[in-house]
Amino acid sequence: MQAFLRAVAAAHRILSGSDEEWQRLRPVIGAPDDRTLRVLREAYRAGIPPCPGEAGREAAQEVFAILAREGGRALVGRSSALSEGTFWTGYETAVCPQ
Repeated sequence: MQAFLRAVAAAHRILSGSDEEWQRLRPVIGAPDDRTLRVLREAYRAGIPPCPGEAGREAAQEVFAILAREGGRALVGRSSALSEGTFWTGYETAVCPQ
């Protein structure tokens, strides 16, 4: 799994920083014009998930607590906090810059 995630991270790095690579992939993507390719490239780049880090995990806990308080069981079920293990640290080990 970590090898797969490292490959995904490498692809993200290449595709987030190289417009030339997008041009090379254009026939595979099937973008009929420059505008379409640009929109696809920008949407892809915007969708690359950031490494959550400790701050991201804490923010997620805070958001979940608000949802639990405001929406109750109908929104979050019986939980009042995110379950231990919600964030897999193996992801950060494989993908996030050290």
